[in-house]
Amino acid sequence: MRPVRSLVVSLAVLFAAAGEARAQETLLPPPHPGAEPWPAVESERPVWIEGFVSRQRGDAVGRSAEGMGGRVLWSLERRDRTDAPSDLVGRLADRVAVGAFALRTRPQGRLEAWYAGAHADGRLVARPLLGRLEPLVSFSVGAYRERMPARLTADVPVVVFDRSLAEVTRVSRVSLRGVRPPAIAAHGAFAPGAALRLRLLRGVAIRGDARRLFVIDDHSPREALELAAGVSIAR
Repeated sequence: MRPVRSLVVSLAVLFAAAGEARAQETLLPPPHPGAEPWPAVESERPVWIEGFVSRQRGDAVGRSAEGMGGRVLWSLERRDRTDAPSDLVGRLADRVAVGAFALRTRPQGRLEAWYAGAHADGRLVARPLLGRLEPLVSFSVGAYRERMPARLTADVPVVVFDRSLAEVTRVSRVSLRGVRPPAIAAHGAFAPGAALRLRLLRGVAIRGDARRLFVIDDHSPREALELAAGVSIAR
């Protein structure tokens, strides 16, 4: 519950900041005659800063894991919306945002795990549905680092010879138990997924994600289903 409480506090702070910075929305000229004017929100705020809580289930994380993470995404959309791209590649690039992310979880049987790397979002529609809903596809790739706890090794029988002062040899059997120190294992990982962003205020939105995490282990690939929810701030 601690990650949830932290997210609630963060949401309150972000909403207060958004309320102070909220300004009157202006409209830019339409890209062609007959089209509706575009709001200037996207051109003014091309960077998304996002925080989220996550829950994972699958063999990649033992059985289940919870954690918190964040993303910073830079939109490739042109700042000058009056200069709308006419080619297909330019229109598709306007729907893409790229950046970096980091996620910390506590899988079962591990001290902690970090998944960090590059992230990309693609908007499925040119403009938000009903002015608020944005369906997205996402893809992340990076390194998955697990910190394994210390473990006791198997008992090893040892024969001990004890020569007393009377020079009588006594033979006894004891067991030695070793301790393996904490270890760090690093693997490659990637996660395709889908998301839905709901805009609440100008520059403030909430976001839900569903992803399939694939960890490329040395022995065999592992995977887990990840569900995440958080807040997005556009700057």
